[in-house]
Amino acid sequence: MFNLFLVAFAAGLLLGFSCLFLSRRASFLKGILMDKATGVSKIGGVGLVLSFFLAIYLFGAPWFLYVAFGLTFLLGVFDDIFVLSPFKKLSAQVVIALFLAFAGVRTDIIFVPPALNVLITVAWIVVLMNAFNFLDILDGLAAGLGVITSLAFFFVAYRTHNYMVMALALSLLGSDLCFLWFNFPRARLYMGDTGSLFNGVVFASMAIMLSYAPHGREMALLTPLLILALPIYDFIFLIVMRFKAGRPLTQKSRDHFVLRFLGRGFTTLQAVLLMFLFNALFCAAAVLFLESSGSPAAGVLLFIFSVGAWLFAAHKLSSVKVNR
Repeated sequence: MFNLFLVAFAAGLLLGFSCLFLSRRASFLKGILMDKATGVSKIGGVGLVLSFFLAIYLFGAPWFLYVAFGLTFLLGVFDDIFVLSPFKKLSAQVVIALFLAFAGVRTDIIFVPPALNVLITVAWIVVLMNAFNFLDILDGLAAGLGVITSLAFFFVAYRTHNYMVMALALSLLGSDLCFLWFNFPRARLYMGDTGSLFNGVVFASMAIMLSYAPHGREMALLTPLLILALPIYDFIFLIVMRFKAGRPLTQKSRDHFVLRFLGRGFTTLQAVLLMFLFNALFCAAAVLFLESSGSPAAGVLLFIFSVGAWLFAAHKLSSVKVNR
């Protein structure tokens, strides 16, 4: 199965260089393919997604995953090129989430009716898509978080014998790791909505699919939530900060958690590495929950420490003045 990682990584290299070549040489497309402020190609997500599809095709995923992930890819491409309105973007995300839910990728909470399970699934997928979209704000950030998160999902899937999630995690790991080489400060390619929305929908789907993996301890069901704790907390932080400032959630601003590190004097690289550290701590807590023998105390303690550190940083950073 490791060949899925190698295929995704190798294809990502080829497609990444192709995106660079196309953006720089196709002068008639520069206005569409290049970010006007930085001159960096914004179609890097295309190579990321296509390399993932090539790898997962070798494994043989269910048809509905191809459809849902393909629709997400198209949504991202259209948004990167035409800049869709928030309403159109959200509507498309809801349609994709509903499709996945009715195709079988949904929660199955026994004490709530089926309709509510569908609503929970839709909310979960839409939130994760937007959470990863919001995290694509600094060079290397979204791709690096994707690498760490993919590793955690692969480990949990391996321990719970969920081969489909293993394949998804390895394929996305190869694609994100390769893209990180192009995107790490200073970036030569941007992920764009194409890559960030795609990461979000794949991780949201893996989390739901893992929830029903056979395992001896019920506490292991919490591991997907812990793995995705950072994008969820970051999403909440952004909502709170924009609400306090009286800004609409859809209005672009510098309220992001990671950008406030820059306001404190950190460099871009330092801010990105700190986010990697937070993500690694949450993922490590998830693994400890899964691996705990008899008692999840170690995982609980690490999770409490991680949340405490995050809340302390959030409290300090919430007072940092940001520009609109």
